[in-house]
This record gives sequence, C-alpha cells and structure tokens, in this order.
Amino acid sequence: MPTFKMSDMLINKYCSGQKKCRRSKGSISRNGSGYKAEYSVWGVKALVNTFATEAAAQNYLAERIVMRDRFYDMLEAGELTPVEAVAYFDKLINGDSPFEGIISGNMPFADYCSLYTDKYLKKRCEIRSHKAGRATVNYDRVQDCKGFISNHIETHSIGMTPINVLTSKNFTTFAEELLGILAPKTVKNILQFCSQVIERAKEEFAEDEQMRRVTFPKLSIDELVASGMRVKEPEVYTEEDRRKLIESGYCVGESEGLLLEYILRSGVRRGEALGLRFSDIDFEQNKVHIQRAVVRRSNPDYKESGDASKTIVECSSSLKTSSSYRWVSIPEELSAKLRQYRDSNAAAENDYCFVNSSGTVFDPDYVRAILKKAANNAGVKCIKVHELRNTYATLEYNINHDIKAVQAQLGHASVSMTRRYIVKSSD
Repeated sequence: MPTFKMSDMLINKYCSGQKKCRRSKGSISRNGSGYKAEYSVWGVKALVNTFATEAAAQNYLAERIVMRDRFYDMLEAGELTPVEAVAYFDKLINGDSPFEGIISGNMPFADYCSLYTDKYLKKRCEIRSHKAGRATVNYDRVQDCKGFISNHIETHSIGMTPINVLTSKNFTTFAEELLGILAPKTVKNILQFCSQVIERAKEEFAEDEQMRRVTFPKLSIDELVASGMRVKEPEVYTEEDRRKLIESGYCVGESEGLLLEYILRSGVRRGEALGLRFSDIDFEQNKVHIQRAVVRRSNPDYKESGDASKTIVECSSSLKTSSSYRWVSIPEELSAKLRQYRDSNAAAENDYCFVNSSGTVFDPDYVRAILKKAANNAGVKCIKVHELRNTYATLEYNINHDIKAVQAQLGHASVSMTRRYIVKSSD
C-alpha cells in the first residue's frame, strides 16, 4: 500500500483552499498484459489497474477522475478537515471509493478527536464569540485540545481503539494512568474533552448499534484522589534552594532577578507577575494589587501565507477566577528593591515593572528561560514555572500553618485546591 507523506502545512493549505489541486486527466498506455489506466492524486501516483480492452480502461479512468475531482472540489470549498482529507486520499490512491465508510464508528478514537476539534470545536468557538459580541475568535481552547490529542490520547492505547468499542473501563484506566503523570486539574480537562467527543460521536453515528452502547463513565477525579490514587506530586524547592535561586536570578539581569524573586516571594501566577505595574504596589503596606495578567493567545489574524505571527502577547484584565483579583503581601526587602528599581529605571515610564530593553512586557515563555538560567547558576534542578507557586505554598505553610492565609495569597477559590499545592514531604 502506498505511504502518503505530506507536511501538515501543505494539507492545511489544500483544505483551506490556499493551494489549488492539479487536475491532470490521467493516461492510458498499453503493455503486454493489456491497457493500463494511470492517474495521480496530489501529485502522487495512484494504484495502477490493467484492463483487457482500451474501452474498459478509459471507463475506469473517467470514473476515478470524476471521484478525484469531486474530492478536489470539496477541498477547495473548505468542506474537509485535514483528517478527512488524508482519509479520502488513502481511498483514492488505492482504488477504493472515497465517499463510503470514511467517517464511521470504526474510526480510531484519536482520529475522531482530531476531526471533532477541526470540524466542530472551531465552529463552537466562533458561535460563542459571536454571541458574546466579540470581534475576534479565541481559539486557545482548540489549541489546548490539540495538545491533549498529540501528547496523551494518540500515545495511549485508547487513541488507537475504534470509538464504537470503547468502554467505561477504558476511560477509567486512562484517567488513573494520567493521574500518575499530570495534575488533577489537567486530567479533568482532558476527560471533559473526551466526554464531549463521545457525545458528538453518538449523535453522528446514531445508526451504529455498537456506538449506541458506548457510555462515558461518571468519573470524579476528586474521589479518585481521595481514595488514595497515585497522583503526581509537584516538585518544590527547599528554603535554601529558593535563596540560591533568587541570588542567581540577578545574574541573568536586574529586571529578570526581580521578577523571579517576586514570583518566589509572593506565589503569584506567571502572567499575574508580568502584568504588575508600579501603581499596583502599596510600598507603605508592602502589598500588591493583582488585577491583570500578561497572556499568550492565538492570533486571530494569523494566516499561513501571511506575515502575522501565530500567537500574540497581550495584557488582559480578565483573570482566571473572581478569587484571582486580590491583594498579596510581599516582604519589606522586596518592596524596597521594587521601589529602588522604579526610581532608577528609565524603562519604567510605561509603569510596567518587568520589561525588556525596548520597554515592552516580557513574553510569558521567557519566564521559563529565566528560571532555567538561574537554576543552572544556582546548581539546583530546574522545575516547572507553575511549581514555584507550589514552592511558595509549601514553604509558607510549613512556617505559619495557616492554610487560609496561603489560599488568599495564591488566589484560590477553595481551601481544597490550596491543599493540593502543599507538598507534605518537602523540607
């Protein structure tokens, strides 16, 4: 069977009508065995068939070219997703009918997840944005789900299983294994996505008797965790590690060192730290008002053939939850450093605390680079940026044993969420 190899970018260009398909008419040739009918799809030679008469070869070729051109019309009209396009291609290239049995309950779960994301989830984002009166569509949810598919579903046996034979046990096992490597909240998001995919598949394949028997289990991640399920513990720094890291952060740069110390000494989220303005700081009370965050979003103006970047960095006043809008305490020493930095730094004219040489806020991804450099300088292991919040929660709780104070500082809606951030085995 021919193997199809084409870049995802090229497939997407065909599917979005940005690239036109070459519509050659094929050819008939004669050899010792009879008449060969030859044609190509996307420039790839299809399976060659040989016929006893020239008329039979011409009839077959005409039939295949009609099918292929219908496929091309659907591509250029934007009616096919990349998943469907490759499935249709496979049928055409092997002499099968591309319009029978492509999308069915026998599809591997990972393939249907991709189809659902490209064909239905994008449309749902557009409808929600229209109802909310937004001028642009935020496709971050689509990108998150694509990450779930490529990082967890495709690489798991559940992804290779046909949708119509999946069982509740498959999803329960999947959830239990994910809990060993991911945070409970991430597992919840992945399972929510799987549930939506199954719900859509049951609607689309309603006539499939096997599909009607597929059920998604009523999984409670909180109950699985409470029952003693093995959950990946976050990594945290000790107090000594934190001290070394703060000192090493200033070797990267003054603004970078302040940013790292601020995150480690306050427990704020990465985006919240980047969105800090000097006007948000009460230098007398050593408190900071959290009311905005810097985020990286999908660029609604992005086009593969254009110059616009795929993502953009922007400052948003929309925080994660209502509890995220809060006052947090910072050490007096850090407050003094921030005041001195404001008074001596010309880049502070735009009022943002943590900016690059051009005066614009740091990209959220740059925080990871800062942490990695500082960890190397300090001779400590580099953990995830978000685990700096776990570090703050663990160290502060071990000193004061005041869970409510830690909750308020982190901006959590519930104490149970804060408890997950505290690593009990830490020094």
